[in-house]
Amino acid sequence: MKRRIISTLFILSGGACTLQAQQLMTLEECRRLTLQNSENIRIAAKQTEQAVAGKQAARTAYLPKVGASGAMAYVFKDIDMTSYLPTFVPDASGQLQPNLMLHPVTGEPVIGPDGNPVFNMYACYPLTVSIKGAYMAGITLEQPLYAGGKIIAGNKMAQTGVDIAGENSILQRMNAVVEADRAYWIYVAVNEKVKLLEKYAELLDVLTASVQSAYDVEMTGRNDLLKVQTRRGSVAYEMQRARNGQELARMSLCRVTGLDYATRILPTDSLVQIDGQPLPEPSGDVTLRPEYHILQQQVELETQQIKMTQADFLPTVGIGIGYQYLGGAKMSGQGMNFKLPFAMLSVNMPLFHFGEGAKKIKSARLQRDIRQLEFEKNSRLLELELKQTGKDLQDAYALVGVAESALEQAAENLRVSADNYEVGMEPIVNLLDAQAQWQQAYSNVIEARTNFKIKETEYLKTAGAIKTE
Repeated sequence: MKRRIISTLFILSGGACTLQAQQLMTLEECRRLTLQNSENIRIAAKQTEQAVAGKQAARTAYLPKVGASGAMAYVFKDIDMTSYLPTFVPDASGQLQPNLMLHPVTGEPVIGPDGNPVFNMYACYPLTVSIKGAYMAGITLEQPLYAGGKIIAGNKMAQTGVDIAGENSILQRMNAVVEADRAYWIYVAVNEKVKLLEKYAELLDVLTASVQSAYDVEMTGRNDLLKVQTRRGSVAYEMQRARNGQELARMSLCRVTGLDYATRILPTDSLVQIDGQPLPEPSGDVTLRPEYHILQQQVELETQQIKMTQADFLPTVGIGIGYQYLGGAKMSGQGMNFKLPFAMLSVNMPLFHFGEGAKKIKSARLQRDIRQLEFEKNSRLLELELKQTGKDLQDAYALVGVAESALEQAAENLRVSADNYEVGMEPIVNLLDAQAQWQQAYSNVIEARTNFKIKETEYLKTAGAIKTE
């Protein structure tokens, strides 16, 4: 019976926690589903579309603006107007001539202070203007010629906005891959721990049956049986906790991949395998990261904002053509209709604003300087993060070696304890402790290998080398 226990033990040490081939979700499939269903990626895509629309809107500032206008008025009372017009008298030939005042000496027309001839008398003519249903309609076309550089700066800002949105989209895809890998490997690790506990429970069941048989024939005391049963109860408690964690990890993976929470996921990976070759020195370039590019482009935005502020205090020039039509009004019963085509040149030049322009431009430049300092500070933080994740990756790799070495020692200790217990040289409590130490060592290996895979993905992300396609 004891030999069967020992044989079972070493079968477990070589093959515990190895899932049978169950091909439902690979790591690549997990990444694909996450990239497909991530809310953050969809939000980033909409933000990119919004930035592109803003860029297209900014480009229209180069084009002429066409507008139409119309108005209608109804004045209840007519407007009475009296007009005084110069009179005319016939000359010798019978032709009507203005009745001018002549100088008594020279006989020349008298010129008034306003430079116009002076008439002898005026005739009074009553006029009535009716605006009952008068209307005006027109169309204008305006083309800016110079806006102080605001149009060019606005278009550059819009293009920078598109670039930032594109980098943010890449960043969200990289974050989604990191999240997918973390959720996938944690679920794999929890599955492995559950399977390890199941095998450990089976081992204790065999040992319990062996001790029960020995107790039944009075070859061992009841105390040994109780110790084995107590350990079996502790493993059952750990098993329940592990299965609860397994369910939480499964639902977390469902959330990340966008699957229904009731979906049963069976990962194709089991115990993570780590290459035995020495880990090369991590190296990376923070300038490859989308965060670095976003920081750069934010500085560029502030630079263009300075030009936008300067443009508010520079002259603007534009031309326009138009056509106006006035109808519906009457003067003394006669219709008044006017067609007014026109062209215009407009110039607007700010002259004095009590230093407002200089202060606003200074504020914009200070904001650019602040953004530049933030860029330098955050660039150094990105470098620190890269070095930290590189060190974490090396530490995780070293931890795998330590855990595997500890597992070898625990397995050897278990073998010795099992041999000693078989020949009666050790009490059963030593064997139980050796089994628990081996189980914990194997669990540590699972954690170390899983942690290494997660740290590897995080390092690739901080190095800007993670694949999102």
